[in-house]
Amino acid sequence: MNHSYLKYIAVASMLIDHIGVVFFPHLIIFRVIGRLAMPIFAGELALGYDRTHDFGAYLRRLFILAVVSQLPFVLAYETSFLNIVFSLCCALVFLRLTDKGNNLAAVFFLAVIFFLPLDSGWVTMLWAYVFRRFGNSNKWAAFLAASFFGLTFAFFSGFFVFAFSFLGVACFLFLPKANLPLSLHRHFFYWFYPLHFLLLYLVKCLFII
Repeated sequence: MNHSYLKYIAVASMLIDHIGVVFFPHLIIFRVIGRLAMPIFAGELALGYDRTHDFGAYLRRLFILAVVSQLPFVLAYETSFLNIVFSLCCALVFLRLTDKGNNLAAVFFLAVIFFLPLDSGWVTMLWAYVFRRFGNSNKWAAFLAASFFGLTFAFFSGFFVFAFSFLGVACFLFLPKANLPLSLHRHFFYWFYPLHFLLLYLVKCLFII
């Protein structure tokens, strides 16, 4: 996967969003900033799918991360939803189905995911697909389609701040993919994701409860 500064933006945005959820739920600005993260992660997933030499290993790593992160996620968020890495796993499977021409199975899979308690499940899948299909050939078409999916998700979920996800879509599509001299370690996110939930939970226990 491309170690670009977009990953820094996505990780920082995600952290700000989660701090807002746990400690400042009434300050909407945290949630707005947080909407940058998921479109970028979906786009990076699409890049990773194209570049991986072992789809099975890639999916297994993500699934293990999702399972390991679930308890810290539940503790910090106090939710019954599945964490976002499960949605990334589903997006990866969706890309595989469409890539192999199993369009009917892909549509059925998308329909099933629509009803599961996933964090941004079906919209993450569609973002990854749009970025992979049109992200290089027609960026404006990809931007309009991905922004529309974000608006649709905001409408159906009732989480209207999600409409600001178009900002993350724009970042992924239109900001240059330049590398930084100091790039994130390839497994940084695999450690950071569960650990930051644990840290947020511990801070909440120490200073709030």
